[in-house]
Amino acid sequence: MQILDDKKDVIILILERLRHLNPAIGTYQKSVLSHDHKYAVKLNNGRINLSRELVHDFDQSPVFVNEDQFMACAQTFIEDSIPQSATTPIPNSATQSQISQKGGQKSKSSYNGILTIAVIIVLGLAGYYLYTLTNSEQESAVKEEENNQVEESKAHIRNNIRDYVTVETNEYNYNDLGGVSNLVLTVKNKTNYALDNVKVKLSYIKKNGDVWQSINVDFPLVTANGGMTMKMSDTNRGTSVKCMIVSVTSNSLGL
Repeated sequence: MQILDDKKDVIILILERLRHLNPAIGTYQKSVLSHDHKYAVKLNNGRINLSRELVHDFDQSPVFVNEDQFMACAQTFIEDSIPQSATTPIPNSATQSQISQKGGQKSKSSYNGILTIAVIIVLGLAGYYLYTLTNSEQESAVKEEENNQVEESKAHIRNNIRDYVTVETNEYNYNDLGGVSNLVLTVKNKTNYALDNVKVKLSYIKKNGDVWQSINVDFPLVTANGGMTMKMSDTNRGTSVKCMIVSVTSNSLGL
């Protein structure tokens, strides 16, 4: 399934960035997401391919895209080579309506020729209009269906967020008399969307099972299908820890 111009604004911004690497890259005309998950972008002077991952990461935040990705993308630019050809003059009304040297009257055959051409042009324009109108309606329907599928997927993730965003600890050190050291927390994001912030509640448990202390730890900007680790300060109390996800904030997911 192909989607036309669904990321037009993001692609235009990426093209501006790529022109720093290759000034020959032209301006945006249209784009389509092909079956191989690449955006084929038509320019005013050629074409270029952008990976779906690059467009998605740049859409979330330009800092997610490194220089090597931009360089690899810029190298896919192919400039059009338009051969020079002789210009065929368009007959004007004077040449199509020849004046009789004897009687000064228009040639009937020339008049019929002009009329035929006019009819062909009108029919061609009408056919082109109907074709573009039909394609536009089909593309709108496809885009609406894709958007509905994306929103349904996001809603499922939101309703089951703790299945997709988890927190775990390493094999930390502890003292039987009290004290936890070398504790590292890891938050994992199993979604295709960046998380603006994940708040984790960390509790230090005493030997008798009571909670000695609980703190909230924020993990900002957890990348899509990625993770983030954070080392905790050593303590002189507690013999074990428990941690749980308190909240997840994500503009991309509507959280």
